[in-house]
Amino acid sequence: MQPVQQPVQPHAMALPAAESASASDPASYLLQLAETYAVFAESALASSSPSIASASASLDTRTVTEAALAQSRMYASASMRCFQVLLSTTAESWTVSPFAEARARVRLAQVLWRFTLNVAAAEKQLNKALLTAQKSEQLRDLMFVIWDLQCQIHESRANMTVSRKTIKHAMDQALSFGLDGWYFVFVARKLDTHASLNEWSAYLATVTQAMAVASSRANQPALLRLVSARTRAVLFMGNMQLVDQSLAETDALLAHISQQEQARIASAVPQQMSDPVPEQPSPVMSLLAEVELHQIMCHVLSQISAGHHKDAIPLLPRMHAILELPAAAGAPRQMLLLAYVLSGVVHKPGDNFKAKTYLAEGLKVANAFDAGMRADLVHIKAMLILHLAEVCLIRCEYTEAAQNMASCTDLCRADGRLWTSFHHHLRLDWAMLLQTLGRFEDSLGLFRHLDHELASSHNQHSEMAWAASVGKSTLECRLAAGGLRPVDEGTWTPPPALVGKAAQEGSMRVQAHACMLRGCAEALAGNTKQAKEEILGAMRLADYTTSVQLKTMCVSILASLFVLADPGQAEKMATTAYKLAHSSHLGTLMVCGARVLAQVSERRGDAARAAQFEAAMGRKAEANQQAIDAALAWL
Repeated sequence: MQPVQQPVQPHAMALPAAESASASDPASYLLQLAETYAVFAESALASSSPSIASASASLDTRTVTEAALAQSRMYASASMRCFQVLLSTTAESWTVSPFAEARARVRLAQVLWRFTLNVAAAEKQLNKALLTAQKSEQLRDLMFVIWDLQCQIHESRANMTVSRKTIKHAMDQALSFGLDGWYFVFVARKLDTHASLNEWSAYLATVTQAMAVASSRANQPALLRLVSARTRAVLFMGNMQLVDQSLAETDALLAHISQQEQARIASAVPQQMSDPVPEQPSPVMSLLAEVELHQIMCHVLSQISAGHHKDAIPLLPRMHAILELPAAAGAPRQMLLLAYVLSGVVHKPGDNFKAKTYLAEGLKVANAFDAGMRADLVHIKAMLILHLAEVCLIRCEYTEAAQNMASCTDLCRADGRLWTSFHHHLRLDWAMLLQTLGRFEDSLGLFRHLDHELASSHNQHSEMAWAASVGKSTLECRLAAGGLRPVDEGTWTPPPALVGKAAQEGSMRVQAHACMLRGCAEALAGNTKQAKEEILGAMRLADYTTSVQLKTMCVSILASLFVLADPGQAEKMATTAYKLAHSSHLGTLMVCGARVLAQVSERRGDAARAAQFEAAMGRKAEANQQAIDAALAWL
């Protein structure tokens, strides 16, 4: 969240021009000269690497060229000398006003912190400046600038306790003085602290408190930005009830803001956290662009949650278009990474190549942020790796899948909060990978453990619990698309939880898989007609969810059911399944299609054609086994 009302900042206050100040006001001239050198020092760093332009980044966290570093230090040294001369000059030489003294100390503190890492000296100057600022009502804005800079220094040193106290004190003081702009500045900083530590419950509590203040002031832009900030939080939390609530509140708020007011908000210069250094400001995303982006992401997440991937796809171009607009140049890194996650997940069922492209690119961007990466960014990075592993598994790229799984596991085990968030998902993916690699006992053990854990804890991940039950049941009966092979003799009956009312009321994905399972059970029982009806129902749902994998499995199963009754229809379906599997890099399902085509040719007495399909099936099976062996060797 960004502040809505622009507070008066030191670098925005009028200073005498250098030409006129040099003779009549040498103190002001010296202050202006020192600030000019400080600007040059910042520009030398920023021009060499955009990643270091952030006002809250200190020199030890940056990667810069030696030439740029030397030039910036030269300007910084000149700036510090000017400030020190100004502050050490005796009263007989010239008079330094309280404003000039306080401002000089603030600017000197920032240069000391950024370019010498001398935190003690910087804090000493800030404390002296604060004593001066507190004595005059005219320096009240400068007092808040000092607190903001103190927070930046504390946070850069991971001294969050002191930073939180400073933020709370500044918020209280801003309200007592009636300075709403500064109140929202420090609300933004507090929210950023919560987000960086994945403290989403505390984040929502802070937003709710600030929204009450904004409502009491009838400050619609502030209220809109706070609602947008809350929407961002619920996106990370994945709480669909809160997502839908935020969407409704945002729509209602926009409906009450006049078109004229919206135009004013859209044309206003985006505001950012106050920075006492008059440098080139980092770009900040405009409010309306931010609101629209959050709304689109919420709609995409809602469609994904319901299994309506087909409806989510048309929303993606606008989401990425907003992120590419000049107004979105300062979009938070979380939103940029989350856009890659959402795009990858939306395309995962229907176009795994596009999904992999989005997720791999997102991971590349996340890795570029690795230096001092915040907890919320690490959380999204784990999501990218996990979904990338799943896509690789779908594409039969088992070694890459295993490598990504191991990377995500290590990342999560290094952080207790990440492990709490992802350990169920990780266990499920490991179970699926081990199942694919033929380590059935290990896989079944994970499925059973996860199934019991989710059922006993009444976990909210209902779809994950259902997937764990499906995996366990699939292994127990060894269902294989195109060839149904129960573990034990007799007819397999799927557990009621997998195909009953709960499944029918689940997401579109759950409903589709439940249909397929019922069809498999009917086929095993010899009820071919009922089996066909269920599988056809699953195909319709699979088409709506854009799941090529499920659709290919259904077509393969139908083809196997038609081999005896209608070989021609079976051949058409098996050919379709084979083409679908080939276009989507689904190696195991290509084997299933080739198997049915071989069976049809053999039934027709075409031994040569049957041999061709058997050979093709053998080649695909061998290639798939080689991929499995490579992954097992890596493990």
